[in-house]
Amino acid sequence: MELRHLRYFVAVAEELHFSRAAKRLNMSQPPLSQQIAALESELGLKLLDRDKRNVSLSKAGDIFLNRARMILASADEAIDEARRVDRGYEGKIVVGFMSAVMLVRLSEFLTEFHALSPTAEVDLRQMQSNAQYMAVINGEVDVGFVDIAVGSMGNVFEATELNVTLALHERLVLCVGATHALADRKSIAMRELADIAFITLTRQTFPSFFDTFLHLCQKSGYNPHIAQQVESMPVAVALAGAGFGVAVVPALSISGVHAENTRFIEIEDEAFVDIYLISRSANRTGLVQRLREICEGRVTAISD
Repeated sequence: MELRHLRYFVAVAEELHFSRAAKRLNMSQPPLSQQIAALESELGLKLLDRDKRNVSLSKAGDIFLNRARMILASADEAIDEARRVDRGYEGKIVVGFMSAVMLVRLSEFLTEFHALSPTAEVDLRQMQSNAQYMAVINGEVDVGFVDIAVGSMGNVFEATELNVTLALHERLVLCVGATHALADRKSIAMRELADIAFITLTRQTFPSFFDTFLHLCQKSGYNPHIAQQVESMPVAVALAGAGFGVAVVPALSISGVHAENTRFIEIEDEAFVDIYLISRSANRTGLVQRLREICEGRVTAISD
């Protein structure tokens, strides 16, 4: 028995007329009569009482009609739900991100995402970039926001397994304590920081960011004096604010800090860090595609 057989029966049962039912189904009457007869034969019972003039439901047919309607309605709902998931309106998406500070920017993406897919469930998971790569490849995470360019992890994975989309092009700023000698500066060049003690994010946690910071220092003619390395942007900001050193951090860190003992100074050099959205190439679900389109749209808007 197939769903089409149920649809044939329901049409005849509701019309109680084979010709009208056939017209409703956009088919001729003889094949419809044959299909109903085949259904009754398969079930081993009579669903319809019919003579040359009238068609009526048997007792078994009346009960079967109710069940058939329920089955067809359930099938239609399943098809509709599957289509909505495929188009990115419903379902669940697991999103990886590097730091709590990133939630400031991530919430902007998710606000737009929620407006387009209000019934979708979002599962946020904080993970280091390298862990996100493996989680995405293994299917544990659908998408990840990472700061590693594809290829920087050597042969750990095949880059062709991933789709990569630029999500954020974030300016770097200098974070200092309110009593630091530089606290009143509006801007500063990296070359002026040669003798300053830095608090940095570890390369293991933020590899691309760390390499960018190191490159900025070396381009300015020195290797930085790193007093302490930490695994969290908020920790780096807190230590800088407390006077343990200065920290170069993404500008998004400013939005998450309201401490009176912290100041942020613009860096005059071309100092940016890129955050990428990654997903498996084989993962073409609607929700993943929708989030990628949002990222692409925001980056395009910024570049324009």
